[in-house]
Amino acid sequence: MSTAESDFSFVQITLPDTYPYVLLTSGLLCVECLVIGMIVPGLARSRVFKDKEVEAKVSAMHLE
Repeated sequence: MSTAESDFSFVQITLPDTYPYVLLTSGLLCVECLVIGMIVPGLARSRVFKDKEVEAKVSAMHLE
């Protein structure tokens, strides 16, 4: 089989010139989601578990 009779068929993809901006924007959105996903639940947990009633209930559950 010669190279001219190859079974491979390739597809050429052409991207617009502004595609790096698309990649940059999508990357920044992913970083934003990760940061917000770590900070917001952490702040909510710290507010809930600093309450004296919740601390008492959690310590009582651990003693059981």
